[in-house]
Amino acid sequence: EEVGGEEVEGVGAAIPGAAVTEREGDAVADAAGCSSSSGSGSSSGLITSEWVEAGDDEGEHGVGVQYNDQRTLEMLSQIFTLCPEIGLDMQQYKCQGCSRPIGMPPIFGEARLCDYDGRFYCTECHVNDESVVPARVMHNWDFRKRPVSRVAKEFLNFVFEQPIFNLQEINPMLFSYVDELKAVKDVRNQIALTVEYLVSCKEAPVWERVRQRVWPREYLLENAGLYSLQDIMQVECAQLAGFLRSILDISVTHIRSCALCKQRGYFCEFCKKEEIIYPFQTTTVTRCPACKSLAHRSCFSQESCPKCARIDRRRRDTNPPTPEPELDVD
Repeated sequence: EEVGGEEVEGVGAAIPGAAVTEREGDAVADAAGCSSSSGSGSSSGLITSEWVEAGDDEGEHGVGVQYNDQRTLEMLSQIFTLCPEIGLDMQQYKCQGCSRPIGMPPIFGEARLCDYDGRFYCTECHVNDESVVPARVMHNWDFRKRPVSRVAKEFLNFVFEQPIFNLQEINPMLFSYVDELKAVKDVRNQIALTVEYLVSCKEAPVWERVRQRVWPREYLLENAGLYSLQDIMQVECAQLAGFLRSILDISVTHIRSCALCKQRGYFCEFCKKEEIIYPFQTTTVTRCPACKSLAHRSCFSQESCPKCARIDRRRRDTNPPTPEPELDVD
């Protein structure tokens, strides 16, 4: 039973973060200090619509205008794929970047393999930069840095903070094998359930305070499924879960103490206790799939849900069954 008011739907869509420079991307990655581990499962994922269908200022494919060229769009399409080495003969012994002859030293220059796209480059287009490769993270939970070309390095730095990875679509098995990722998912789901309270509360500017605390990663509040590469690296380093729990604590503390927000809580109709319960109490509270009311997990039984029974009773009272016409036996 809801204490007061009506429930509202989840709000907002992901807001892509700002791009990072090469120096900023390296600094954040180095600060994360992630070690490699392993996962399992494989799947193909699509780039999220928020990224692909970005506004005109971000170009046709959501990549900044300065990056809106065919080569960059091709690299964007490879971001979820483990690209195997295709071989120099398939490249006609030419650099993928500048088409300079490579692969026959000392006549031609050294050929250097890019782990991101599986192509070979000359020593000017590939200067042995290293980077975490997103596809290896998505499919193998592998955070080891690998050699990449200069254009791949620039591209990966550009998308480092962009929330373009929906791990549930790309590789849902990760949530079964990586405890840190499962913990982050649970906290983000809880935060998403507090948002509907915060955005409609007029008692205090708590929503703006929470948004400012997570800026420019507001998508962490509004879309529990999206991650940037920076987020995923912070999951591996056990940093993101702690940060998100601090945001959840701020939100829950306000909701429990705010007279307006408390009116939008529920009572458990099974045990009839006066304790107010909320949707974000996911470990102790559940929602009836039929009538959407809340109840303690230990009390709930869908076969005997009081609200479902009331709805059925009202439906029968409002629409009583039509009596069958009597048959004329004469």
